[in-house]
Amino acid sequence: MGNPLSPILSDIYMRLFKRLNFPFYVRYVDDCFVLNDQNHQNLSLYLDIMNSVDPYIQFTYEVEHKNRLPFLDVLVVNSGEEFITTVYRKPFAVCLPPHSLSSHPSNQKLAAFKTYIYRALNICSTSEFLTSELNYLEAIDLDRGYSPGVIDSIYKKFTKLRILEKPSKSLKNLVVLPFYPKVSFQIAKVLKSLNFSIVFSPVNKVEFTDLNDPIDSFNSWGIYKISYQCCLSYVGQTKRALRNRLEEHAYYVKNQDYRSAIFKHSWTFDHNFKLSSAEVIQNVFRISI
Repeated sequence: MGNPLSPILSDIYMRLFKRLNFPFYVRYVDDCFVLNDQNHQNLSLYLDIMNSVDPYIQFTYEVEHKNRLPFLDVLVVNSGEEFITTVYRKPFAVCLPPHSLSSHPSNQKLAAFKTYIYRALNICSTSEFLTSELNYLEAIDLDRGYSPGVIDSIYKKFTKLRILEKPSKSLKNLVVLPFYPKVSFQIAKVLKSLNFSIVFSPVNKVEFTDLNDPIDSFNSWGIYKISYQCCLSYVGQTKRALRNRLEEHAYYVKNQDYRSAIFKHSWTFDHNFKLSSAEVIQNVFRISI
């Protein structure tokens, strides 16, 4: 994985198994869907052949249970006369689109529901399955604080687009704006009047410092070290800027405060600590939320 040749080599490897005598065989990358005889004879033999090619690449299989078998995000149901399909979700899957009160453009908040509905229209092969899926999305819609008619409105727009077959609009004079409530809409209104196409981009809520930048020890915090005139060093920890902590150490020495380990060493051995040698040896990453 990660090598440019990986997809090609994976495809070549999987093509080796087209020689196996399955009545029906399709796959997506390394996920295979096959039809076999009713008693599942020879499945163990096929699996042994597939696993004998490379000891580090091992396959497993799953047979249908109660006439149902998931394949990727599709649940295939064997009705006895034909196969019908609906949307499949793993038991632990969580469907949580952005909340209606989240600080995102409305079109971005509704994009998740559009994706779910588009998937349902393409996967559900019967009206019963489609209705069931739309009811499920309606419950999610209400739980996330949206109005009851959102799912129905998106569904109607999709069905109208399929009938009319409108070509997709190309975005000309595209401008990407960071999204700030109210302000971004006002700027977008002006730009649209000038024939610009507007796309909103969410603002990052979490920022990390660039670890490649040099660290200013005196303005950082964490584990720090101060060297004495001798070969010994003092190691401490601070949650504030090192500059402030060093001022405290200097104050303790000046006022002969025995609570300070640095003063005790300086007084006992007549050594001065080197303020300029202080440095943070384990920096704490700065996170702003």
